[in-house]
Amino acid sequence: MAKDAMAANKLGDITKCDPNQPKANKDRYCNIEFDDDPGMNQDCKDPEDFCFLCCENEAGVKHMEERNECFKKCDRKPKGGNWIWVPEANAVKA
Repeated sequence: MAKDAMAANKLGDITKCDPNQPKANKDRYCNIEFDDDPGMNQDCKDPEDFCFLCCENEAGVKHMEERNECFKKCDRKPKGGNWIWVPEANAVKA
C-alpha cells in the first residue's frame, strides 16, 4: 500500500522517456526500473510501449499534467523521413 502511494506521488525525470533515444538506452532504463517484474520489463522494451510505460513510471497519477505532457512526446513519429504533399492524393472525387 505504501509502495502504491509513493508511485502515485512520484515525479521523476520524464526526459528519460524520449522515444527517439537509442535502443540500448531504452533497454537499460527498463532493466533498472522494472527489474522485479519480468512482464513489465518485456513490455517496456517493446518500441510501441516504451514511451508510455516510461511516462507512467516517471510521473505518478498525482502529476497528471506532467504525465500528459510526456504522453504527447510518445505520439510523435520517430525522426527521419519527410512528408511530401501530393495534391492528387488529397483531392476529393465527386
